[in-house]
Amino acid sequence: MDALERATTASCGLWPWAELARRQGLDFEAYCAKQAIDLTELRQPFARWSQRICNSVAQFACDHIGSDAAMAAALTVEAGHFQLLELLVRTSPTVGDGLRLGCIFFPLLHDGGKLVHERLGNGAHAVTWIPPKEYPVHHAFVELTFGVTVLGIRREARCRTAAAAEVTLQQPQPETAAAYERVLGCLPQFAMHEDRIVFDRRVASLSMARSNAEVHENARKLAHELIGSDES
Repeated sequence: MDALERATTASCGLWPWAELARRQGLDFEAYCAKQAIDLTELRQPFARWSQRICNSVAQFACDHIGSDAAMAAALTVEAGHFQLLELLVRTSPTVGDGLRLGCIFFPLLHDGGKLVHERLGNGAHAVTWIPPKEYPVHHAFVELTFGVTVLGIRREARCRTAAAAEVTLQQPQPETAAAYERVLGCLPQFAMHEDRIVFDRRVASLSMARSNAEVHENARKLAHELIGSDES
């Protein structure tokens, strides 16, 4: 099987693009018919989609909405959208704990690329996207992940001012970066050698408003079973 045809991305990772298209009045149904995408299946929580389709959907959004379409897609995501992965993160004690676990259990959302968590010497926390070697992932999916992360921190830590301290993106400089700065809280550096987001010590130490040790432990056990991981 061609690597691009392998089912990599959960429906909840693809759906923000469909919701964005709906809000923008785009004819997403016609696009799906042309791509042989079943909209009913797209709504199924456990369905997985090939990277070819995911890349095509992201490009469709960028072609019609602009290079900052990922930031607009991130703004469509509501609490609970990412199901078990989100439950793990929001029941963690702190933002930093949630970032670490979000990276470990990222395969619940995407199987191929990796998010690598690092705690820096100054107490900041960094998350770096490591792309798969076998196939390309559209840059908008990486940006969507970063955008959803920042917006989720603001919501779950109940801190409207929470922002990334630094963001580097591999994609070229867009015509306008205002949407990036509004969603991420800082102006990214474009055309860099890696996709990386950093949160300072203050943000990383914020408590999660819905932290719950019992729920968290049960969710983590289930997540371990689903991805076959024994990481703690």
